[in-house]
Amino acid sequence: MDQNLKTGLKSRRGFLKLTSLLLMIYPMKLFFDVLKSSPITHIDEVQQFLPMDLPEGITFHNGIIVNKSGTGIHFFSAVCPHLGCQINRVDRGQLICPCHGSRFSEDGKLLEGPATRSLSELRFSTDTSNNRYIVTLPT
Repeated sequence: MDQNLKTGLKSRRGFLKLTSLLLMIYPMKLFFDVLKSSPITHIDEVQQFLPMDLPEGITFHNGIIVNKSGTGIHFFSAVCPHLGCQINRVDRGQLICPCHGSRFSEDGKLLEGPATRSLSELRFSTDTSNNRYIVTLPT
């Protein structure tokens, strides 16, 4: 053994310094191994798949409001812009927030507050080979 190492191990302080140094090296190695093995990505969108054979009218699907009519289909976020409650009810052609009573038209337009803006319309694409819609939700 090296003379400096022997002298360092003789005192309690030297022993603790060496031990703490060794205890810090292993977690740092693990941390850098994880960084090397998995690239860091930033996800700012989530895709949800819905079948193309959705019924006509308003339907609710896991955070998405679907308005399908003879003239087309629209997808809206079911998150109320007031305080983030989940809109899950339609009454006489109006979408109603269960928390504070904000009302929206079937095309997502604000009718009555306390919300101050309309529902967010969601982007979507059509995957005809798998007979589904791919709806993009912001995170």
